[in-house]
Amino acid sequence: MSVSRANFIKGTAATIVASSILFSGIGSATAAEVHQTLPGVSVAGVVPNAQSATSAFTDVANDPFKAEIGWMKDKGLANGWAQPDGTAKFNPEWDVQRAAQVAFLYRLSGSPEVELPEHSPFIDVDESNPFYKEIIWAFQNDIVTGWQYDDGSRAFKPWQPVERNATAAWFYRLAGSPEFQAPTIPSFRDVHPSHPFYKEIEWMKANKITTGWTDGTFRPNAHTHRNAVAAFVYRYNVAVLGYGS
Repeated sequence: MSVSRANFIKGTAATIVASSILFSGIGSATAAEVHQTLPGVSVAGVVPNAQSATSAFTDVANDPFKAEIGWMKDKGLANGWAQPDGTAKFNPEWDVQRAAQVAFLYRLSGSPEVELPEHSPFIDVDESNPFYKEIIWAFQNDIVTGWQYDDGSRAFKPWQPVERNATAAWFYRLAGSPEFQAPTIPSFRDVHPSHPFYKEIEWMKANKITTGWTDGTFRPNAHTHRNAVAAFVYRYNVAVLGYGS
């Protein structure tokens, strides 16, 4: 099956070919682990706590987002992986899978009730998927669209790492796709106005949800890592929901 160009641009990823991982040797979180560490909680009014993260996880002391990771821990949004010696790791540079990131967004939204359809809209997501409810919720609320093929079927690719441009699109849609006039001059030298998610990425930048890299790039096709998700979720909580400091 081939993907039509129109639906490819409308979808939640900007490239079909998986981009290379920024850091070699990075594993991916399993669905079961992430599913167990994302309880439905309110995330309002908590200031990032770096000490909380370093106390809870042995691998984030030097992470630039340790404060945001601590905030995620304090709100019960991420518990990490227990180690045999009784400590825990957060694995900040691991890739986040598409299904797992949807789960983060679902729980950030308060874990609302979901009316499940008789048939899944995706050929690769059924009721056996531990994130079935969350993915259906995201589809029903126009946060994700996936890939639509020429025969009319649609795929979500739940275990594929989520790319940074898709992350921007999902946060923008989670906010209700607000009116936003993207600048004519790009904020990032690797995201031009012709990019299918230019507006969404610029919206993230304008709302201080993302800053990009110090070299002036956003790296839209790079995989989103767990520490970056912690930063994005916290900043979204502040900029869009109006909580935090």
